[in-house]
Amino acid sequence: MKDYGLIGKNLKHTISPFIHKELFSISGLNYSYDVYDINEQELEKNSEIYTLKGFNVTIPYKNTILKYLDETDDKVALYGAVNTVKRENGILKGYNTDGYGFVKGLSKICNRNIENALILGAGGAAGVVAAELALSETDITFAVRSTSVNKARDIANRLKNFNLKECLIKDINEVKGKYDLIVNCTPVGTYPDTNGIPVSEDVVLNSEYVYDLVYNPKTTALVKLASDNGIKASTGLVMLVSQAAMSQSIWLGSEFNDEHIESLTRKANEFLEEKF
Repeated sequence: MKDYGLIGKNLKHTISPFIHKELFSISGLNYSYDVYDINEQELEKNSEIYTLKGFNVTIPYKNTILKYLDETDDKVALYGAVNTVKRENGILKGYNTDGYGFVKGLSKICNRNIENALILGAGGAAGVVAAELALSETDITFAVRSTSVNKARDIANRLKNFNLKECLIKDINEVKGKYDLIVNCTPVGTYPDTNGIPVSEDVVLNSEYVYDLVYNPKTTALVKLASDNGIKASTGLVMLVSQAAMSQSIWLGSEFNDEHIESLTRKANEFLEEKF
């Protein structure tokens, strides 16, 4: 029987199996971690997924998976999304470790409070990012395509229900102005279509920090544009490693320190260079 895994769609770019196997090794464990690249119908019917000890969830199922779970922890209601599921005594419980990973990654490029942020996209990751920033009193603007306006409104309304910041919503092709922080929560720029930048160059160059949650390639086009113009920028690799470590803490009670995370982030970067 297989142990753990990742479910999502179009996952050829993922390095999660590498990261989780390294984390298992740090803990002296020898579990399997497999990738399940499935469509939504299989999400409902694929019994193998629901026999795993636990699994991670990525694009586009972080919201969809909610209806298949028995329980969720408190933060899931705030985030509106799940990225980690644990099966225990036949019960499927959902968690979200992306918030922890996001904050850890942001601290690597920014050591001050962000007054205003532009969030690109309105999927599961965007909801987590918006919640964490709103908890820090950051003014939030969503930049989305017309097809995602309702998703952005759902996130904004959820934050309002928790008495957090009200959010603005703008068309991603028309957004202008200066933002302290831009966070890319879209898949634009992900391997193999690595040339894409999800927002106009002018908006990027008017920002102080850029945080691209895409981690493959090692340096995304968005991060390169920002860095080449003296803007502090990072991909989502630290976030990926940190949220994976927190997932294993939920599944197994494993403990990882900052040195473990930094070492594994370096190894993951090397792995990206070799594999892609």
